[in-house]
Amino acid sequence: MEETSPSGPGEQRNADQARRAPEEPLVEFFETLPPELKKLGESSPAAQVILHRIEFLGPIPPPSVLQAYGSVQEDLPERVMRIAEREQRFRHELDTRDQAHEHVLEERGQWMALVIVLCTLVVVVLVAYGASTSVGALAASVIGGATVVGLAVAFLRTHSK
Repeated sequence: MEETSPSGPGEQRNADQARRAPEEPLVEFFETLPPELKKLGESSPAAQVILHRIEFLGPIPPPSVLQAYGSVQEDLPERVMRIAEREQRFRHELDTRDQAHEHVLEERGQWMALVIVLCTLVVVVLVAYGASTSVGALAASVIGGATVVGLAVAFLRTHSK
């Protein structure tokens, strides 16, 4: 029986072939079979392999899967839920620690910037005070200006992220 595929009106496609498209894990599985089982699958059209796969995102499976876990072992759904709760708690603790660490680093950077500015200010004042020519005053201006501009650029880059 041939069916029209949803991709276009003129294209024909065998529905059974579309449903039986081999997936990588299935091919790997067939390669691990002994030769006598491989021959059985080739010679007998009745030999079939059915692959059923369920995927879900997150730490908690859907209710139907949890219920199936309960049929295997009575306390298994509760254990799965406890594991998921512990994982969530751990993730929240990591996030909190990361935020606190970021805050400490930002604060440390601000203190270092203050120290750099104060040291530069002392150097600029000493150079300007000890300079008897305009070259000394120019050197003091360049040192002070470069430091202030560098810190302003670093501050703006940090806060624009």
